[in-house]
Amino acid sequence: MGCGHRHKQLSGSEYQSIMASFTITQRDPVTGVTKSREIGGSNPAFIIVDVGSTHCASLELAKRLIDVSKIAGVDCVKFQKRCTQALLTREGRERKYDSPHAMAPTYGEHRDVMEFSFQEFKELQSYAIRQGLFFTASAWDPPSLEFLISLDVPFIKIASADLTNLPLLQLIAQTKKPVVMSTGMASLDDVIRARKLFGQHRTPLAILQCTSSYPTPASHVHLSVIKAYQKEFPDCVIGFSGHSEGYHIALGAVALGAKVLEKHLTMNQEAKGSDHKSALNPSQLGHFVTNTRQMEKAIGLPNKRVQNSEHGCIRKLCKSITSTCVIPSGTVITADMITTKSPGNGIPASSYYNVLGQKAVRDIEDDSTVMMCDIGQ
Repeated sequence: MGCGHRHKQLSGSEYQSIMASFTITQRDPVTGVTKSREIGGSNPAFIIVDVGSTHCASLELAKRLIDVSKIAGVDCVKFQKRCTQALLTREGRERKYDSPHAMAPTYGEHRDVMEFSFQEFKELQSYAIRQGLFFTASAWDPPSLEFLISLDVPFIKIASADLTNLPLLQLIAQTKKPVVMSTGMASLDDVIRARKLFGQHRTPLAILQCTSSYPTPASHVHLSVIKAYQKEFPDCVIGFSGHSEGYHIALGAVALGAKVLEKHLTMNQEAKGSDHKSALNPSQLGHFVTNTRQMEKAIGLPNKRVQNSEHGCIRKLCKSITSTCVIPSGTVITADMITTKSPGNGIPASSYYNVLGQKAVRDIEDDSTVMMCDIGQ
């Protein structure tokens, strides 16, 4: 029979070993129970729901969004934490804010309206943990980072706007917390610089391809950057933060190997606020999670081999060596005596040239599938 190069078939654990991963841990501040999750490797994608501003400054609505996230089967809910005084200059705070999304007449007042208090944040954290979800937030400034560390969040999220904020990145790196970093509004050089800073501190890092426009046009998404990041940063977990409408583009990120996925969630896509249009509604979120898990099953392992489910089709459709005439026992088989036909339950067509020159060890009827026992093998 033919020979050739043999390729090693990778098992799940072997495939995982060549892909970056890190572990996050969350402690329930009430019960003291800890929960861990490995992100990356061959593990399912870690799905983050970004509540962002879609809570519309309502604690009860924020809790409803956590409920929806739990029902959908996501892994984590993420909020935004800002300290207006630390985030904005006086001019920035006092700037007239006449956007259709404005909750107050100035941008500073708008930000204050949208911000949960420290006590409300603790309440949301406890609520999410009771639902079995990881809870974290984007740290937009040093006081917010300090607060999130006091909550002992499992990882720090870096918003795209702070990718180039080296003083804040340095503070985050010094916490020794794992980091998930979005890369909207940035060049590859910006990402490399941030990666280098975290590398110096041995910070476990996930890097998310992202485009910071709401909603993002499909032509501005550039999912191919995911593959470029996988090559450029092999020791980092690579993912995708999507702001396009719907979830179909994010499924493309799953197919490309994204191991962290982030999407906004809203109860009303027509509500007041910049995030709602690019957010998923509860039904879409459920479909997104379900389809993500189906896509991951479909991706499988990088081994091309016959699957068990294919055996029925092999027997029905594939070709076998077939006689074109009666072949008496003892006859040396020549090309004019055989062809290939279905079904595929005999000597496979790939062995055609190996059968030529063999002797029949018993009578073979005309137009019949030749079996290995017909030629004594």
